Formats: sequence, C-alpha cells, structure tokens
Amino acid sequence: MRRTLWATLALCLLLAMGAQTATAAQTTTLPEAGQSFEKYPALKDVYKDYFLVGTVDKFDLEVRRDLIAYNFNTITNENIMKPTNQQRTKGKFTFDGTRFLLSQARDLIPGVKVIGHTLAWHEQTPFWMWNHPGYDSSVALENLTAHIEGVLGEFGAGLYSVDVVNEAMKDNIADPNDWKNALRSDEGWYLALGWEWVELAFLAAAKVVDDNGWDCKLYYNDYNTEVPSKATAIHEMVRDINERYAGQRPNGKQLIEGVGMQTHLNSATDMDSVEASVQLFTDLPGVSISFTEIDIRYPVSGGSLTDAQAVAQAEQYAKLFVILKKYAAGRAGTSGNPQVIERVTFWGVDDAMSWKKDEKPLPWGAVSDGQILAKEALLGVLWPEEYLGIPPVTKGVPSGGLDIGITHIAAAAAVLFALTGSGVFAVLESRKRK
Repeated sequence: MRRTLWATLALCLLLAMGAQTATAAQTTTLPEAGQSFEKYPALKDVYKDYFLVGTVDKFDLEVRRDLIAYNFNTITNENIMKPTNQQRTKGKFTFDGTRFLLSQARDLIPGVKVIGHTLAWHEQTPFWMWNHPGYDSSVALENLTAHIEGVLGEFGAGLYSVDVVNEAMKDNIADPNDWKNALRSDEGWYLALGWEWVELAFLAAAKVVDDNGWDCKLYYNDYNTEVPSKATAIHEMVRDINERYAGQRPNGKQLIEGVGMQTHLNSATDMDSVEASVQLFTDLPGVSISFTEIDIRYPVSGGSLTDAQAVAQAEQYAKLFVILKKYAAGRAGTSGNPQVIERVTFWGVDDAMSWKKDEKPLPWGAVSDGQILAKEALLGVLWPEEYLGIPPVTKGVPSGGLDIGITHIAAAAAVLFALTGSGVFAVLESRKRK
C-alpha cells in the first residue's frame, strides 16, 4: 500500500507538472518594447475587423510617412481645416493647404478615410464670423451657413466624416439633463445665435451633404466625455435634436450621426467611466461613436517616463482598448454588446509631434537614431487582454524550465484527493492482492 501511495503521488505530481507545462505553452509571449515600429504588427491589420485606426497630420505627412502608411487607414487634419485657416477674411477661402494634405493622404494610404475637423468651434475662429461685438443673429447665421457651405462644398465628397460642431459643452454642468443650459453661453456662436446654433450648424451641413448625395457622416465632437455630467448633457442634446428632426434626411439618416469622444486621458483616468459613457451613447438610434483624439498623458521629470510609468501607461492603453474592442462596430466586435465604435484615432504620430509632447502621451517615442521606437504602451494597444493578463503572459524570451514548488505540490494533492475519492486506490489495491 505504501509503495502504491508514493507511486500514485509521484504520478499526480507529474500530471500537475504536465498541466503547468501545457499552460505555459499556451501563454502569449509579448515582444519587448523599444524596437523600431515596423517590428510590430500594423495597427490597421490587427484591428481591421474591429474599427478604423487613424492619426492626425502635422501640416505635412512626409515627416512620418513610413509610420503613418504602416499603421493607419484614416487621417484627421489636426489644424488646417479649422475656421481661421479656411476663411480668415470674410469671403476669402484658402483651400490650398487642405488640398495638399488630402492629396498626400491619398497618395500615402490607398483607400484612406479622411476626417474633417472642424466646421464650427469657439476657438481658432475669426471674431467677424459671429459679428463680434454686435452679435447680430442674422449676420452670424449667414456667416455660419456660408462657411459650412464653402468648406464642406469643397471637400465633403472626399470626407468619410466631419466634426460639424466641436466642444460646445461647458465643463462644470449643474443639470446635465438641461442640455441647452449646459452649452458654453459665453462663446461667440452662442452669444449670437443662442442654444439653437448647434442644430443650425448641423442643418447647414446636412443640406450640403444631402443635396449632393454624399456619404460624409456628421459628427459632434467633445472632450471630457468620460465625465458623467458632460456625457449626459451631450447624450440629451443629440437625442433631443435627432428626435425633433427625425425623418427629414434621406435614407433614415439622423441629423447628428456620430458622437466623437476625444479621450485625452491621463494616469488617473478611471476607465470604467469611459465605458459608462460608451454605454450611455449606445442607446442613441443611428448614432455611431468614434474615439477621435486619443492620448494618455503622464507627467515626467528628466525628459522620459520611468519604467514604472511606462508600464502604467501601457496598462491604461490596454484597459482602453479592451473597451474599444468590446463595442467595436466591425464584424469582430464582441457579440452581446452594442457594436457602435467605428473609428479610433491617436492625436499625434509620436511623442515628439504631440500637442502634449512633454507628457509623452503616445505609443511611439521620439525619433532615435533615425528610428521611431515603440514604447511599452504599444504592447498594451496591440495585445490589450494579454498585457493585462500578465502573468501568465510572459514578456521577452521565456526563461524556460519549471518552478517545482508549492503550486505543483498543491496541484498534486488536489489530483491525489480526486483519485482517492474516485476509488482509484481501491482498484490499485485489488490488483496488488491478485
């Protein structure tokens, strides 16, 4: 009996070790960060069945052409299409810069989806547009309509979507269910046209698109959409406007067809709040969601992230991309969840070209010896579930070998208990006695 017991215990231990070995063999080994960007899978390939993946220009796509062509299938113009750059002087449109960038994007990325940003905003807009200081409503409406007709009429045929209105909501909102009083009431368009200015802008844009039979989607875009009060105010605005103008556009289109969640985040952002906002917006019929200006900022001292900060940033990116995949509009979107997220755009190509470059917010670092190197954050973007699953996921080259310790002994004991309870010992003993 004693020899049988020890033989069985040894067998159990081997079984446990084998199970551990099988588990280790099934884990994902992530590459190390710090290699040139082309050493990693292209984002547009990894997420081709989930959503579009994009970046923004910096007036000239040639500066980072290789990284852009490798990773992205959509481009947003960061500044060139903002009102001041399109019509600084009344009636004098300056389209050459935008034409140049659109041509670059199409040459660089065949089939690229171009995003227009933005038609109506309180920043980077000449004061004459809202008739400052008089704020005459008829003059302001004429200017708003003429600007949208001019810019969208020129470029709308080639745009996948356009941010018609940008950042109309204020930050500290007392009653988010009263969206009209949640608007920035001290800004030019509101001072001239009141709360109606938002829908007036969308009506002007819809007329241009629909009269020409274009497919350009009309988006509302804002930051801090992970803040519950702001998300609620935006939700109520889109719901109210779309309900009041239901049935007025062809093919059942909503007046506001998309909500852009800018997603300028940081080390303290609670990703549960991001998901809560996504869930809130999913009940808006016929409305898509895009994550339009993603970056995750970290305060740095000494010019670079510490190892701990790099890992923490990667974990934040991984948590975000788990959410994005969960609600992806593509065929790979998780079943059982609303499939609404159609585009994910990074607000910059690498840290050196970010508007927040001192806070190292992007998955790629500055150019080093002529190469754009991947940061730890890129691992979280490419393999979000695996990154958050460490352990059992390993990073770098697996060390090999087995650690035969308390875990294996416990596993062996569990198997031994199961064998005992199932009568295996009785069978062994009966064979011994024969």
